[in-house]
Amino acid sequence: MAPLRVIGGRPSTAEERKLALRIAAVFAIPMALIMVIPLIAGSLFYQHEVKARFNEDKKLVAVVERERVQRARALNKFVFDQCVEAEIRDVVIVQQLRAAISRARASLPPGSVILRQQVQTLKDGIAVLEPPNEPDCTPPVVKGVTP
Repeated sequence: MAPLRVIGGRPSTAEERKLALRIAAVFAIPMALIMVIPLIAGSLFYQHEVKARFNEDKKLVAVVERERVQRARALNKFVFDQCVEAEIRDVVIVQQLRAAISRARASLPPGSVILRQQVQTLKDGIAVLEPPNEPDCTPPVVKGVTP
């Protein structure tokens, strides 16, 4: 019988090849299992951890979004309130300036330079407080948020 393979530098027989296969099976299979089983277990555990963390992150994103909407609404209300207060203040000042124009016309001689300058100064003040293209008080709109 002619040897088919060389093991350890010498020709091997059929019995030696069978023994080598048995030894390989006895050592190789457990070694493969020792390496593969922890990889599979680790992969399953990691997948579970990732899903848990993903769900937790999803909840946190929802909380942050709710807080953002609440803050945006509060800010919109604050901006609108400030605008309304400024408009009320402007209306009061404009009425005071109009009253000052009436007093100046009543107390200064008609056609005098001082009256003309006084009235022009007061009208300039009114124009500053109430420009013709002044926008109305509307709170800024945040995407997805209504006041």
